[in-house]
Amino acid sequence: FLSETVNRDRGVTDGDELTKLSGAEVMAMIQFGAAAVFAGGNREPTDAELETICDRSRGENDGEGALSGGQQAKASDFDATSALVNTRSIFGQNVRVPESVKDIAGEWRAKVAGKRERKNRIKMVESTGSGYGSAYVPVLASNDYSLGDGERSIFSQELGGTDKQAYGVVKRNICIAGRDYDHEDTCLA
Repeated sequence: FLSETVNRDRGVTDGDELTKLSGAEVMAMIQFGAAAVFAGGNREPTDAELETICDRSRGENDGEGALSGGQQAKASDFDATSALVNTRSIFGQNVRVPESVKDIAGEWRAKVAGKRERKNRIKMVESTGSGYGSAYVPVLASNDYSLGDGERSIFSQELGGTDKQAYGVVKRNICIAGRDYDHEDTCLA
């Protein structure tokens, strides 16, 4: 709208005198900010306020509860000396802007999974007189079991303790016309 108002009748020299806008008129036309602002503080909106926010027939000056309409300000009324609003503060916590995508991924891993537990594949087991030349012998941790307990099951070792029944043989259920349902002479599709 502003560009059309400023550029209207370009090329017509006689009309330029009439269509020129002063700086004050342009500043009065420029609006900024949201048409409606939710000023509920650090609380969640109520169901009625959410319905008002989602209502497409709502006008820009309509409001409900903490939702205030008609909040756009004009550039001519703007006070450049007023204190700026901290947009990095959410519910009392300051949010740091990550510098790279790697930082975002690192923060996600730290919040979701925490630090990964490190497991060694090789254990040093005491074995005197084995001929290895040392009192300790390297052994794969997966092979370190006693003869009384036996080897660990694949379900507890590699499949995270899931149940054997989840990996059982699934019997197919085949439907046959005439036996499982009535046969039709014509195609129903």
